[in-house]
Amino acid sequence: MDKAALDLLAKCHILHIEPSVKLTEALEGMLREDGILNIQHIASTQDVAAHPLSLETDILLIDFDHDVDAGIDLVRDIRMGRQKADPFLLTIGMQSDTDSRLVKQEARVGLDVILKKPFSTADLIDHIAPFATKPRRFALSKNYVGPDRRGKERLGAEGDIHIVPNRLKLRAGDRFTVQDAEHWLLSWRQMVEDMEAGRMIVDRLPISFFDSPVEELIIPKL
Repeated sequence: MDKAALDLLAKCHILHIEPSVKLTEALEGMLREDGILNIQHIASTQDVAAHPLSLETDILLIDFDHDVDAGIDLVRDIRMGRQKADPFLLTIGMQSDTDSRLVKQEARVGLDVILKKPFSTADLIDHIAPFATKPRRFALSKNYVGPDRRGKERLGAEGDIHIVPNRLKLRAGDRFTVQDAEHWLLSWRQMVEDMEAGRMIVDRLPISFFDSPVEELIIPKL
């Protein structure tokens, strides 16, 4: 396992949404054995109304084996600034079904990556590091709001692409504050509202923006 990523994960606040008691105990038990203690558990996406999200949350682990529609709505709301959460937070889907149609649907609402069940703690830890080192770029457009997953070709590409704060990098250096996240949320929410009201002109992203193979979203690789 990547020690730097493990140390970072130990600093992070994780929200874990999973209805299976068995899977919850297994995953959270493994994480705690590795010193990752800041874990909040919610049994279902529907329970978010009773247990609101927090700006303190760094990573969202969300089950997509059960109420897929509710999970998709939650991720979309986060990316659009409708939840009291960092709209740029690392959002990881967890599921057994990696059917390409489902994965494409999830990608369209802004998931960062998908962990295929069952996965190990190492699968999670070893893939946190890239998100803490690479600049975060987000698209704000009429047909997509979320992370820009393209590689080198994204530079100078179409669409309204924004370099946004990388909270994991800040968390790793002990430089993150909740006040920062609140500012990011309010600023992004205003931009989304301006776009929806027509006060800010943005284009639709071209179909080519969504051409990346869905397999690239899935860990471990199929």
